[in-house]
Amino acid sequence: MTYVIAINSVSGGGKTALSLLLAAQLDNSKIIAFDDYEETNSYPDELYEWFDRGANVNEFSFPEMAKDVASVVARCERAFLILDYPFGRSHKQLDVTIDLSVYIDTPIDIALVRWIKRDLLDSNNISDSSLRSQLKTDLSNFSQKGRNLYIDHINRYRDSSDLVLDGTKELNQLVEEIILITAEQ
Repeated sequence: MTYVIAINSVSGGGKTALSLLLAAQLDNSKIIAFDDYEETNSYPDELYEWFDRGANVNEFSFPEMAKDVASVVARCERAFLILDYPFGRSHKQLDVTIDLSVYIDTPIDIALVRWIKRDLLDSNNISDSSLRSQLKTDLSNFSQKGRNLYIDHINRYRDSSDLVLDGTKELNQLVEEIILITAEQ
């Protein structure tokens, strides 16, 4: 049987870093990451309008990811399947598949700094001349609208998770907490 662990947090919350470290610690594990299916995922046309309509996560669709998850689980291909995935058990495409829903409770300011560093400062896709303009636009959007999305995500998914981890702790500590829970199962 494959034990499915969903790692969930806001953008910049540490999902990918924790998933990678956890997979390195768990024998016979595999990661399936939501972001790796960007080309086949479908998203609401306008994120802020989606939020204003009630933020129904089932408006997101990721059929290829769901198919790959189902395949790994059906074939008992791995002992552990780690989902680097933003919705926990809240999405109908994977809700019944998840054995342990983990939420990384990362403060918004830390997540924002990580997001800026990852998507803007560490990116080779943006020139120095456009960096300032992009940063100004992104921070303005965040302060006007995006912050509410982050707060909603935290409130919606943190409380519905099986395990809530402190996103200010070292990743090794978070991995130990997950491993303790999986050992009890």
